[in-house]
Amino acid sequence: MQYMYHFTSKENWKKIQTSGKLIPKTTIEWVYESKDFTERTKSICPQRKYTVGFPEPCHKGWVEYGVWDEIFRLIKAEVILKIKLPENSKGFVREHVSITPKRMKEKYGEDVYFQAYSGKIPVRDPKIKESLVKYYNSAVPLAKYKGNFIVPEIWIPEEIPLENIEQIPFLR
Repeated sequence: MQYMYHFTSKENWKKIQTSGKLIPKTTIEWVYESKDFTERTKSICPQRKYTVGFPEPCHKGWVEYGVWDEIFRLIKAEVILKIKLPENSKGFVREHVSITPKRMKEKYGEDVYFQAYSGKIPVRDPKIKESLVKYYNSAVPLAKYKGNFIVPEIWIPEEIPLENIEQIPFLR
């Protein structure tokens, strides 16, 4: 995999241009509950901050499993960036399918993950924990990822220099 795509706000894109780099800002979730994660997962995902993206600007799995619309509902996605991935990146890919609206509705009759994400039910709801732990422990090192996930999510810990970032037309 050579590229990933990352959504951000117009304001953040200007900050990236000014600073000359994209700095990872997304905190890895399990810093609060490491007991639920395998040693393998902990070794693959040791950093605290990452930039998160997708393998394509409008990935079929993200659309089919109902996550695409949620992205636009939950974050300020105004700009899409095509990012050249660093050689020998310490990044990883997760299978997001277990916590998608489609899978949650199949399993529980409603989308409990996004209810928790939006504060309508507690984040520690037992309905969510099993699926969330499965998602966390699905991590595969970027270098070993074979393109076989239904809803792949790329996590990169390295700073990305501006020359490896291109704003592309926004597709929705």
